[in-house]
Amino acid sequence: MAEIKISPEVGTQRKDYHGTYSLYEDELIDGAIWKVIQLECRWRDESSQGMSPSDKVFEGHLSYDGGALVIHHNKRGDIRLSA
Repeated sequence: MAEIKISPEVGTQRKDYHGTYSLYEDELIDGAIWKVIQLECRWRDESSQGMSPSDKVFEGHLSYDGGALVIHHNKRGDIRLSA
């Protein structure tokens, strides 16, 4: 749970995050094996204005050794995370 002070009108906003993932078939990309992954992210923003839940589902690829994750984002393009 994270707390962020927004303004005197809105007050403090509390954010609660959690999610799950599912791994699917192997896929060969540029000579390397990657797992297809689906990430389901859920969060809740709560402030003096009320509670606002949100859900997002992302698809991507996880390197076979788990050292890299590529999230395919429809607006921002591919986002690569490395360990």
